Amino acid sequence: MATILVVDDRAEHRRLMRRVLERDGHRVFDTTDGAEALALARVESLDLVLSDVLMPGMDGFTLCRRLQADPKLRHVPFIFVTGTFGDEKYHAFARELGASRILNKPFDTQSLRNVVNEVLDDSRSDATMRFASLDDSAFHARHVEAVNLKLAEKVGELEAANERLRDSEAHAQALLGSVVETITKMVEYRDPYTTGHERRVGDLATAMGRVLGLDGRELDGLRIGGYLHDVGKIALPTEILAKPGRLTAVEFSLIKAHSQIGHDILAGIDFPWQVAQMALQHHERLDGSGYPRGLRGEGILREARILAVADTVEAMTSHRPYRPAVGLAMALDEIERGRGRLYDADAVDTCLQLFREEHFRFE
Repeated sequence: MATILVVDDRAEHRRLMRRVLERDGHRVFDTTDGAEALALARVESLDLVLSDVLMPGMDGFTLCRRLQADPKLRHVPFIFVTGTFGDEKYHAFARELGASRILNKPFDTQSLRNVVNEVLDDSRSDATMRFASLDDSAFHARHVEAVNLKLAEKVGELEAANERLRDSEAHAQALLGSVVETITKMVEYRDPYTTGHERRVGDLATAMGRVLGLDGRELDGLRIGGYLHDVGKIALPTEILAKPGRLTAVEFSLIKAHSQIGHDILAGIDFPWQVAQMALQHHERLDGSGYPRGLRGEGILREARILAVADTVEAMTSHRPYRPAVGLAMALDEIERGRGRLYDADAVDTCLQLFREEHFRFE
């Protein structure tokens, strides 16, 4: 009998693995995220860890690295159980992290048993003990690359949805929405403190666009631009996104890079709207003080000017690791002070109207 820890944010996956392993006589713990898994590993005498990759908070890559960094835990074999390892680069990264095996989803119960038994037998004989071979800088670089490979798969699905959009509007629109939702959730997994941010920004921007007279097609693009405007954050280290204190100049420069990264990710997709430019420009300001290109006035895409206002208001009314929410009143005061200088005057007026007169509220 072995003591096994299962880490996966999907309840059905945890239940399946737990049921199979307990039937085989193993003692099983399970949890939804890497941080709790690390805490459990430090108090329980584990013989094996099975972990998903993309999870809220600490992901599987970081969990594996943290276990390897602890002299008391680095002997515990680690298996990635995931549907993301389709590329050989993933396998190389997993080996360099010290993982013993990769079990691809979907899997059958016998495959799970076989992999678990093989790894346990190997660990008892010390036949295939693996240890991490990456320093911190190399880990972060490979980590970003591996997560981006998964994102590339989703981008491919998004491109396919756009292709179908030309053939079957209703069906493809539903598929497009589903894939956009998946990518949004992936961003939230990397930055769990902003869960729901992209959707709320998209919803507010769409409401603003409706008042400003955008037509239905334009509103669809604005909504999707809102849902995807922070997709570039998926390439940033979790340690920076979730840092509770003030960012250093270097860390803030990395944060600012998310606009360009988001553009580069989305630019290869043949959207019927300028979604990539919305991601690129949503932190630009009318007076040229924004980033990444210091665009001014009418040089900023109209949709990006709308998103800039919606993004500012939503961010200020939500909690962040480095500060509590400041409240709606202060957020509206901020955009009002910047009206015509930082933020588009029409967008500001519309946003103020929605909240102060029409009682718009974030869901």
